[in-house]
Amino acid sequence: MRINLNVSEKNESTRSPYWLIVDPRDVSGVPPAERHCFVLGMIDGPFCSREAAQTALDARRYAYSEHAQVWCACAHRNTQWAQQVQY
Repeated sequence: MRINLNVSEKNESTRSPYWLIVDPRDVSGVPPAERHCFVLGMIDGPFCSREAAQTALDARRYAYSEHAQVWCACAHRNTQWAQQVQY
């Protein structure tokens, strides 16, 4: 199967970029055995452009805390992502 994605050319100086909505929260009251699930709930995405991630954040602002932000990440070590996304 091949997936064609429209990826922003504004790659923020990284190869194979993708964007995430990160909504950090305090995990000090969460039992250590459950923290990984709690942390995974702080991340939404991936998105193929900063604009798409920001639009999703703005459209569902009620679902995130005031600390939520769009972050750029790099998948240059992920060969599957590099094969799917053509620049």
